[in-house]
Amino acid sequence: MSRKINMIELFSGIGSQYYSASKVFDDISTVATSDWDIRATIAYYLLNKENNEGTLKEVDSKDLQLLKSLHLTYNGKDEITEKQLNRLNPKLLMLLTNAIKRNNNLGNIKYIKKLDKELDVDILTYSFPCQDLSNVGSFHGYNKGIEKGSNSRSSLLWEVERLLLTAKNNKEKLPKVLLMENVSSLLSSRHSHNFETFKKLLEEIGYFNHVYLLNAKDFRSPQNRKRVIMISVLTSSSNKKNRILKEYFNKHNLQDKNYIKELNIKKLNLNKILKTNYQNEKYLEEAKKCSPNNTLSRKKIWLDNLKILDNKGKIVTDFVATITTKQDRNPNAGNLYFPYSDSKFRFLTPREAMVIMGFKESDFEKINKYNFKLTKKYDLYSRDNYYKLIGNSIVVDVLVEVFKQIKDIYELLKF
Repeated sequence: MSRKINMIELFSGIGSQYYSASKVFDDISTVATSDWDIRATIAYYLLNKENNEGTLKEVDSKDLQLLKSLHLTYNGKDEITEKQLNRLNPKLLMLLTNAIKRNNNLGNIKYIKKLDKELDVDILTYSFPCQDLSNVGSFHGYNKGIEKGSNSRSSLLWEVERLLLTAKNNKEKLPKVLLMENVSSLLSSRHSHNFETFKKLLEEIGYFNHVYLLNAKDFRSPQNRKRVIMISVLTSSSNKKNRILKEYFNKHNLQDKNYIKELNIKKLNLNKILKTNYQNEKYLEEAKKCSPNNTLSRKKIWLDNLKILDNKGKIVTDFVATITTKQDRNPNAGNLYFPYSDSKFRFLTPREAMVIMGFKESDFEKINKYNFKLTKKYDLYSRDNYYKLIGNSIVVDVLVEVFKQIKDIYELLKF
């Protein structure tokens, strides 16, 4: 494809959507993002945008008004108050302001009135929050699901409905392709009726939906991670276009193991990812930060979860379990024997987890380079902050194959 592709990323996180799409499309630009999380917004900027610290400028009152208008969060739960915003570390404020502008971050989706009618949007992505859908989330008390009006974080899916209906009712251009990603329990009996309602709405607007349940381990990533992917293509209910798409997905089924073999995807090996050379001081220090205290509850984490590296230094699995937003808990992605601590084990480090998610080690460094001290006690990105960002992200290797299909569809339908 020679023409430029415009993309909007709702719930953009650290930008795995753009990161992956840029590996497929020759010329793609994210014209707008939406995320309320301050740390994720900065990480997106550091990861995906060319950064020049010299461009950082002191934040003025106009900048503060911009930040206030976006209804952001610092703790991932509550909107930051004006008083709290004014008290943020000055360097953090500068980085955040730069990130907001460079990402064209529209902030909290609940306050976005409509999509820009001047934009000809090719792809709109929306990996809405999964806390109230996931099994781990339910275990920790997040169980409202995606019921409309429930005010759960996962119910933010219906904000996507609002924006699409607003565009349709105003007779404005709709995105040609929508791309959704979420946890596999979206298809469970507890949530499927809501998902079916949403799919039906998209069909009424004029989209053709194709749903996948894909596991990262079937692609390049050494991670057992099942996720629902839905590609929705604007066909305006054309029978001809719908038939073309059905035929395409039948022949190019990413759930078909035989078809996946034809793609000749080279698997990532855990041996090349895990940083167990503790002669390297940097890797040793990162590993120490990921080793828990020697308590009964932590011993249970070692006993109950996947062993990645045994006490003989041997990797005993081909795949880690699902990387979630926390590792210091049950369940987690797996644990490694680690002789340099009292507990004698550690979790995956953020560096390792990010590479397993399909990023490069140098990508981790892009973010970590700006991991400065907010206070004497706290860093901008603690170990657990990193886990949250990475666990909320999407496996790049899965997205790359999906975007390849979207590229094929563009050519098939002559968009």
